Amino acid sequence: MLQRMALLCVVCLMGCGGKRLPSGPGSPPDPVEDGWDPESPGNEERMYGTDDWARFIVDVPMRDEPGTVTRYCTGGVVLLGAVLEHVSGRSIADLSRDWLFSPMQVQDVTWQPAGKTGTDTGGHLRLRPRDFLKVGQLMLDGGAWHGERQVSEAWVTESGKALGPLGDVNYGLLWWSARFVIQGTPVEVTFARGNGGQYVFVAPSLGVTAAFTGSHYNDAGSAFPLVLFGQYVLPAALGLERPGTGG
Repeated sequence: MLQRMALLCVVCLMGCGGKRLPSGPGSPPDPVEDGWDPESPGNEERMYGTDDWARFIVDVPMRDEPGTVTRYCTGGVVLLGAVLEHVSGRSIADLSRDWLFSPMQVQDVTWQPAGKTGTDTGGHLRLRPRDFLKVGQLMLDGGAWHGERQVSEAWVTESGKALGPLGDVNYGLLWWSARFVIQGTPVEVTFARGNGGQYVFVAPSLGVTAAFTGSHYNDAGSAFPLVLFGQYVLPAALGLERPGTGG
């Protein structure tokens, strides 16, 4: 079950990894391993040109003790995928098919290679929007799919908890989180997000999940789903007649 929980986090990285997201308050650059700093030796763009991405990130010098500072690091999740493949003796494609996608009737899935060895688990996973939304529904239902347990409910709860600020919102175990205030009503939301505008939102208090895809790579339009979700989806779920303002 532990490996399944890690796999779900990896899959959700399709919504928050692979390319740099715009930085913001709360994410000062780290000169050693900050994925948002193009001059960092550990920046993902440097990793992409190597043959062995896992080895690349292992060789990056560590500046801070683990668990003390929050940094955006795509390579760290590539390493998580490599650990899963090593421990299980199976590829991420096989694990995700058997443990996650097949039970949810997801068939159109494409993973990308990590250089010449392993699987890119830091992003670039290709899914249809309706299947991306199924990941949100799985989280909304506490790790169950049509009543069948796929992932520990305790893990789903724990992974969505904020561990600290990262950029413009909070970050947990590969899930982002924020409080939207809709016409005076606070709504806690957990979400995955990625460059270009790939988002899946989960609002447990409202029983709502929503998915967005886009192609606004490396520009401000990448964050547009945050506006749409806050101004239209949440007000509708709250039964409000007019769009509110996302917080």
